[in-house]
Amino acid sequence: ATLEEIGVAKAEFVEAATLPNPSLDLGLEYPMLGNMANRYVGQLTQNFISLAMRPLKKKIASENLEATKAKVAFEVVTLVADVKKAFITVQADQETLESMKRNQEALVGSLDLAKRQREAGNVTELALLGREQQCQEGQLALGEAETLLAEHREDLNALLGLDGEQTRWKITSVLPRERPTDLSERDLLKLAEHQRFDLQAAYREARVHAVALKLTESFRWVPVLDFGVIGERDIDYAFNAGPAFRIELPIFNQGQSRLLREQSLLRRSVAKLQGLTCSIRSQVRKDTEKLRLLRERLSLYEKEILPTAKNITRASLDQYNAMQLSPYDLFQARYSEFSAEKEYETTLKDYWLARADLERAVGGTFRIIPDATKPFGKPTRSNKKS
Repeated sequence: ATLEEIGVAKAEFVEAATLPNPSLDLGLEYPMLGNMANRYVGQLTQNFISLAMRPLKKKIASENLEATKAKVAFEVVTLVADVKKAFITVQADQETLESMKRNQEALVGSLDLAKRQREAGNVTELALLGREQQCQEGQLALGEAETLLAEHREDLNALLGLDGEQTRWKITSVLPRERPTDLSERDLLKLAEHQRFDLQAAYREARVHAVALKLTESFRWVPVLDFGVIGERDIDYAFNAGPAFRIELPIFNQGQSRLLREQSLLRRSVAKLQGLTCSIRSQVRKDTEKLRLLRERLSLYEKEILPTAKNITRASLDQYNAMQLSPYDLFQARYSEFSAEKEYETTLKDYWLARADLERAVGGTFRIIPDATKPFGKPTRSNKKS
């Protein structure tokens, strides 16, 4: 549906490029008294102002077509970013669900052990109830994770336009661990100026109003000017012909309102362009800083927190084998390792989501494609007053 906007804009361009049709007026007068002949009058005219306006109108339509293309492209890039974020979310949900299932198996094993020990009289009823409560809470959390995964799958189905059997897709459950090198803030800002289609659309709209203002200034005094030929057969059968023209006299309306309107529209479009540029640069800086902080957190997890949690579990297992720790201490160590892994997976998901946001902020990709992205300058006003 959005792509059809290009067809509408293209039709307007074809209309602006088409020559205006000439006008033909015909008249027939009957004699009211006497036995006279009928009088025939004919006039063929062409609006020469429309012909003179044609190049500027064509330019306006051309700029509007390019602006529409940029808007449609921006919608496509936005859809791609939304799909990417939805895909990452589903992928992270699946990975978290698998981890929670493994942890739940450990909790169930801990509960079974507590039940056997309770039957043997080795643990109190309070300790058993505590294990039951922990297992029940884990089961509830597992159900919530499954519900969340189902919701996020449907969100992705809606974005992809899938229904019925098409929704039975499968994707890998592991988020990428390797992270590409981040670009500098300066390069990202430059990339956004080259690639942001909404910025290009705003620039084109400013150019539309600049040309429209020039059109109004050029033809405000003579809005209507028709030239043509007029012919008449009089009641005495004489035929007369000669040139004809029609002009609108700018006595009252001298185009003041049209001029003020176009000046205001141009100033508004330039102000919106400047505001959008500032907003984009601010968004790029914010997303860049967020991505940097998340990268540092991931590095901390990978180099310190996760290895420490694994070492604790390994040491607990060694002491358990030496009968220096109870099974519950081993379960607790494994649960702490699981909690650290879960927090790491959440941070990893946040990192890839933030990277997708940054890709959207710079225009959809971290690579400049010369043929597809062209730099553009700042729009200029058509006169000093505007």
